[in-house]
Amino acid sequence: MKNMIIPTMVILASALTGCASQQGQTQISYNPCNFPDAPEKEAPGWICEQPVEDVWVQAVGYSPKKAAGPGFMKDIAAQEARNRLAQNFAQQIASEYARYTTDKTSNGENVNTDSIQQTMLSELAMNVVFSRIYRSQTSPSGGMYVLVG
Repeated sequence: MKNMIIPTMVILASALTGCASQQGQTQISYNPCNFPDAPEKEAPGWICEQPVEDVWVQAVGYSPKKAAGPGFMKDIAAQEARNRLAQNFAQQIASEYARYTTDKTSNGENVNTDSIQQTMLSELAMNVVFSRIYRSQTSPSGGMYVLVG
């Protein structure tokens, strides 16, 4: 029994040392990002859906150049981003509910899952609250990109 204590301590110490050496290292690398409407120009990473620090859930919206000006373009891009957030939430919620509901088949369609997803999409599209614009960027071609989270 005494002979097992020392090898066990050595194995445990080496395992803990190995785990500790991995902390603080991020091994995420992203490809360079270019503006979708001006592919020859480099863009900030958030435009290509790369995560932004301190933004828990995010979406990017876009508006092409409008004669009404940048304020109007920003509103359009922000609304598109909020719609994307709502769709993502609705899909996640619908997939969770789908596990707990039984599907009825009517004319080859799953009635319960489809109705849950439609309800979630309509409700969330109207009720995305506490979202805000974190960043906005005008592209070289004049379009407006907005990050909402």
